[in-house]
Amino acid sequence: MRELQVFISTYNRPDIICNTIDSILNQKGVEFDVIVSDNSTNNQTYELLKSYKDRIKYIKRNLSVNAVEHWNLILGDVTSKYFMIFHDDDIMLDGMLSAIYEAFSNDDEVVAVGSNANTVKNKKIIDTWFLKNNEDTQIISDGTQMAKRYLVKNQIVPFPSYAYKKRVADELKFDPKKGGKYCDVAFLIDVANLGKVKFIAKPLMDYYVHSSQYSFVNEFNERIRLINYIKKCTSINKFNKELRLYRTKNIYEQIRDSGVNFSTLFRNRSIILIKESDYRSYVKLCVLAFFKRLFKRS
Repeated sequence: MRELQVFISTYNRPDIICNTIDSILNQKGVEFDVIVSDNSTNNQTYELLKSYKDRIKYIKRNLSVNAVEHWNLILGDVTSKYFMIFHDDDIMLDGMLSAIYEAFSNDDEVVAVGSNANTVKNKKIIDTWFLKNNEDTQIISDGTQMAKRYLVKNQIVPFPSYAYKKRVADELKFDPKKGGKYCDVAFLIDVANLGKVKFIAKPLMDYYVHSSQYSFVNEFNERIRLINYIKKCTSINKFNKELRLYRTKNIYEQIRDSGVNFSTLFRNRSIILIKESDYRSYVKLCVLAFFKRLFKRS
């Protein structure tokens, strides 16, 4: 059995998954298995992948599940020493797997390795923003450090770039209660609490970004869940500077700019209630925004 399994999580994307598969199969310097985990609602991906024959392995999920449940099913299929959960629309660049494998072999305490990436939107590279180009390879020593890097301009490498030791699949699961659609961040924080996480500064993949399919209220609600989990499982508290900045940018300003009535959200028991101190902070932001617009007009 090969020491590395690369799972490709796919859902109804037969038109682009072949580019992803080819970029993985072209990797040199390490032996690995490619497993397509197909969560599609039809058989189009299955029919398309017949041409790969024995070059890949294929798993068809009997019932289509949401992304988080799909990731947990993949965790249950891990049998190798190392594994990855790659996305069906991203591209591995030359040398990605060999660089990751080498990073593991140099330090037994490392439980996960992720790499920097080129951010691609509308088929154009718009930035390499996860790590600065001149930044050395980073070691994340615990969940608190991982959370702080995420809170400050999302300075963690993208989720599909990570490879993990099997221990991660044995001990952890993705839990939507820890952040909804942001539970991948909570998962990475949990991984960092298991052992060291290494970031490779060199971009080793093209990471494609798309418009969110979630409604505003769901996103708002789920960010609150993630914040609460960060405060619970790390040494970060509500007075932490990074956490306050994250809350301001991603919650208060988002509510203000969207035109959503905050008092309605505040009283709505169908979502996670916001503390009174947060409400006061939001009101201050609205007052500042009002005077800023007023001065611009004058």
